[in-house]
Amino acid sequence: MVTGVIIPADERLAVSRHEFNHLRDYQGVVGGLVEAIDLDHPQMTFFANDEAKLIGLPINRRATIIWWLHNPITYGFDVLSGDTVLVGQPDQNGDTQSVPAEFMSLLMDTPTFKVDVQISGPDAPWYSNDMRFEDYFTAALCAADLTHCWAEVTGARVVAA
Repeated sequence: MVTGVIIPADERLAVSRHEFNHLRDYQGVVGGLVEAIDLDHPQMTFFANDEAKLIGLPINRRATIIWWLHNPITYGFDVLSGDTVLVGQPDQNGDTQSVPAEFMSLLMDTPTFKVDVQISGPDAPWYSNDMRFEDYFTAALCAADLTHCWAEVTGARVVAA
């Protein structure tokens, strides 16, 4: 059993934790064939409808924000559409894993967030300010914006405040 996060395209619907057992469970959420879209850090994978854009599914702003934050090359150039599922990347046997516990806790259980930035490379210290967010996705968009708009920022992350 894999624990994932369902991210509906309709923002009136809550993001929710869900248990998945079979491929058809993912297909049921995304409404068709599944396309895997990997993130490297943290190691997670989106499952989205393979034909989402072709059949006109709505943009999934919340999933797109996570994608932009963890894959900055896509910022402003591409979006995810339709309902998505976020899971962990496959193990060495190719079996899908659960969303990493730390990210699941941040997304589902944290009431207040802040954004940290790194300047000058992956081994540099993280910096933050007093700005606080009550919504993960607002904080993540701020972090993605900083990475895109501020040349000195080489990394950004959302953490519990």
